[in-house]
Amino acid sequence: MRRRTLIAAMLASVIGANFAYAEQKQVVVGTDIANKPFIFTRDGKNTGFSYDLWVEVAKEIGVSYEIQPMDFSALIPALQTKNIDVAFSSIFITPQRKKVVDFSDPYYMSGIGVLVPAGSSIKTIKDLAGRKVASITGSAQVAWIKDNLPTAQQTQFPGVTDAYFALDAKRVEAVLYDYPTLAYYVVTEGKDKTSLLEEHAGADTPCGFAFPKGSALVEPTNAALKKIRADGRYDSLTRKWFGKSGS
Repeated sequence: MRRRTLIAAMLASVIGANFAYAEQKQVVVGTDIANKPFIFTRDGKNTGFSYDLWVEVAKEIGVSYEIQPMDFSALIPALQTKNIDVAFSSIFITPQRKKVVDFSDPYYMSGIGVLVPAGSSIKTIKDLAGRKVASITGSAQVAWIKDNLPTAQQTQFPGVTDAYFALDAKRVEAVLYDYPTLAYYVVTEGKDKTSLLEEHAGADTPCGFAFPKGSALVEPTNAALKKIRADGRYDSLTRKWFGKSGS
């Protein structure tokens, strides 16, 4: 009798989770809309690597979605309060974040890059000691700077665009953020006025889609990512945005 009760409870739990997912046909997606090349607006339409990948995932799991633009620093808190159902940008999967939100399987590896003005005397990570550096509030770079560059004068900004403006205005001497984002800036808006150190700050870290704890969307998203990798769509997107196939 006890065994049958336990099995019934387990089945009810699974059915309940599937029902919750089935009911969630419209999801609210929070994202930092100015994080090129992962998510940004061009000609009035959303585009970017993470955005294009999410479009494919949404097709596979059968949901429609509403994009909710917000500062990067607001994404994790919005998931915690369940004001949004999923978040993406280039969100590092870290032990600290996994304590408060759930993540999909990783879909990209990203390192920390260092952006400096063209002709800067900063040539290596060690040269950042004692310098004025910019980071993005809520990003993994904030803690990395505190742990590895204790003498650096860190200023946090709500979004990477604000950090670019501060660098251009000479209020900071370097910007530390996701390497692909900074690399894209160097060859577009920052061309001829900025450069990127060849040296990465710290090890590469996986990025993923983030969800509120216990979200029924995690497993379907992981299944969709596996299918998208297997049928070649993932490689097509990485070639489109980074000029190379993914791993």
